[in-house]
Amino acid sequence: MHIDQLCNLYWLAYLLTGDRESSLQAVIGTLEMGDADDPFFETWMSCWSRKIFIAKVLGAVTPRMNASPWLRPAKNLSLHCLDTFDKPELEQALLAIDQFPRCALLLTVFEKLSIEDTATLLNADVKLVKAGRAAALAQLASLLNQGRDGAPAPALRTLQELTA
Repeated sequence: MHIDQLCNLYWLAYLLTGDRESSLQAVIGTLEMGDADDPFFETWMSCWSRKIFIAKVLGAVTPRMNASPWLRPAKNLSLHCLDTFDKPELEQALLAIDQFPRCALLLTVFEKLSIEDTATLLNADVKLVKAGRAAALAQLASLLNQGRDGAPAPALRTLQELTA
């Protein structure tokens, strides 16, 4: 595995768990997989092992599913273009979101996993994952827009487009 892939896995694990030590241990566990460097498995590993890695990371930390604080109707908010934010800004905003909605957002929007796969990984039903994603998107948009100078931001996509 390339160093960039390992750094990306570490960052993903950290965003999912909010815990640097368990994220590092998960990456070390990935390095210890015997077939990870086998060229025969390279394509398969880059696709399938990411899901296995996510499942291992989430197995260590069960996202709290106390839905009451974040299960509210989402407003039609828009996000800045994400590439206008540096990594620390994005990380800070994501880590400010409760764990379950953050995981739902990371897995469905950033990792592009299906709602069904995400529900399985989070041990939740599809409706809860959709609500968590919508709440996280609304909160992410709000958090990212707070740090800017108040000028209208170019929209990445509307909340409805991202949660359709």
